Amino acid sequence: MIKRQDEKALAELYNRYYLPLCKKAFQRIPFLHKVEEIVQDVFITVWSKSETLDADGNIRAYLYAILRNKVLHELRTERSRSYYMAELKVRITESSEDYSFEEMDTREREMNIHEMIRGLPPQCQKVFSLSRFENLSYKEIAHQLNLSVNTVEKHVSKALHILRGKVKEQYKL
Repeated sequence: MIKRQDEKALAELYNRYYLPLCKKAFQRIPFLHKVEEIVQDVFITVWSKSETLDADGNIRAYLYAILRNKVLHELRTERSRSYYMAELKVRITESSEDYSFEEMDTREREMNIHEMIRGLPPQCQKVFSLSRFENLSYKEIAHQLNLSVNTVEKHVSKALHILRGKVKEQYKL
């Protein structure tokens, strides 16, 4: 009757085997929603292949064989999914740790350079800070501090010379 696509026969098959198939699948996959989905797929497979069924065959054995294959497929798929999710978590963790170390290293270097700038002579420090952090031109700095442009250039040049030496010394460049 299934071979002739009799819906009543499918309903009878479903009523007779749905719970036993669910119990069997639940032994391997302890998630009811997943088990129900797999058993539904078993009946869909039977219906879609109904025309090629062996009329003399054991339908119960056929249902359990389909179930076994679907459960194994789900387990392989889940194992692969779990493996790749674990790999992804490891890579994300590693990359975020690398980023943290880089970020910490950058902050540490920045703090060291600011400390080096604070170690400059006061006038040199003031001129350098106005030039680099306030983005003022040498002319604007000279006007603000009542210095000549030439003096401002010398202070910036002196600051850069001192800072380059300290950076080379500290970071072994």
